[in-house]
Amino acid sequence: MTSIVHTLLGDGSSDSVLEYPIKWALGELGMRGSDVGLADLSVVDPRPRTLRDKVSATLRLYPGTHILYVHRDAEKEPREARIEEIDDAVADAAVGDWSGCSVPIVPVRMTEAWLLHDEQAIREASGNRKGKVPLTLPSVSKTESVADPKQVLLDALVDASERKGRRLHDLRREFGRFRADTARTIKDYSALKAVPAFQAFLRDLDTAIGKLRQAGRIE
Repeated sequence: MTSIVHTLLGDGSSDSVLEYPIKWALGELGMRGSDVGLADLSVVDPRPRTLRDKVSATLRLYPGTHILYVHRDAEKEPREARIEEIDDAVADAAVGDWSGCSVPIVPVRMTEAWLLHDEQAIREASGNRKGKVPLTLPSVSKTESVADPKQVLLDALVDASERKGRRLHDLRREFGRFRADTARTIKDYSALKAVPAFQAFLRDLDTAIGKLRQAGRIE
């Protein structure tokens, strides 16, 4: 089978955590073992500012990309507005004869919303996997209504760790690492199939793979 090149364009380096739900989703679609690379635009001078310029730079840097994942948190905007923004940017920025497909990733609010469904993964990432302190986590069905998923995840990691003093300060300071450990530790993202934004991501990914197969770019 042709090796598919997957490239993730995020809002920042912290978006690398999306590699894990993407890889899980690919496995669900029969593509286990796929690698997902995070686009590094730090080498581009001048640094692209608009989403269109970021997409254009990514396609120039990674011309072999089959599937381009474009992440934007919905934050205070309707998800549909973010999708339109991504679609317009990709259409305007298409480079040369690039014939790949784009897949928008738009968690409602922010990325951390997709990391709140697995309590045990949070405990393990905190370094206290056998802890019993109750964690305040939303039900999966309410994930998209959480106002600040990042703060909820941080609070859960803090509570799960049972750290005090300096060690607690270190956890807060290194939140990015603990967030990545949480995403990596989660082995099953199927609970998120109950989340509309994740459902849409799965549909878009399935559609992209279907288009590439129909075009003969992959088997």
